[in-house]
Amino acid sequence: MSQHKQMTLPILYDRIKARVAKYVLGIDSYALIVVDMYRRTEEAAGPYKEVHTRRLMPEDMPLVVVSFPDRERIFQERFKIAGFEGWLIFVGTALIGFIWIATRDFYEGDIARTVKVREKHAFSVDFFIAKDKRFGLAGHHAIWQIMDSYYLRGFARCDNLVHVKNRKSLMFHTFLGSSDTLEGVSVLRVLGKAVLSWDVRRTQPLIKQRTKDREPPDLMPPVEPATAHG
Repeated sequence: MSQHKQMTLPILYDRIKARVAKYVLGIDSYALIVVDMYRRTEEAAGPYKEVHTRRLMPEDMPLVVVSFPDRERIFQERFKIAGFEGWLIFVGTALIGFIWIATRDFYEGDIARTVKVREKHAFSVDFFIAKDKRFGLAGHHAIWQIMDSYYLRGFARCDNLVHVKNRKSLMFHTFLGSSDTLEGVSVLRVLGKAVLSWDVRRTQPLIKQRTKDREPPDLMPPVEPATAHG
């Protein structure tokens, strides 16, 4: 057997195993990551000046359908759930992503359980930026804007479930200054559908300690009522 085949067969095996786990029978594991709400006082510079956010409203759906047609059904369902708030993320006039944030308990079918939202906490669901629109710290600037709104409304933290193998998302949270609670959820999937979930606890954090050159922005007390960006 050639060296080429020896190198590619393990890769092929891993890909087949991953597809079986995703579409036939498998277990996904998620880490509970917490972000402290704070206000960013520095002005955005360069291309980040064009990053802005606004609350998602039903009248925005035609725009959403053009950019993210596969999300229409789930967005329409979330509009009906009390305490679910959607946000759109723009660079200039271009819609590049979205995020949903829950402020009350809700049922999440993707993990087959009711998520309990803690007092003075929000819960982030479905944060997404189009792959061809990702650059630099655009996602961070969008999240800083959204966090500012919730901070002014009295929320102290935002909880997130992050897949333990999603390295990019874990790096994103490292820079954001998030904390790993060492808690999480594992989900059994059959034919791609979540059928059972259970709590798990780890002994090692998945997020590295923030480096000294990435200190969080100044913390400021709420001084004005909540306002929406955009």
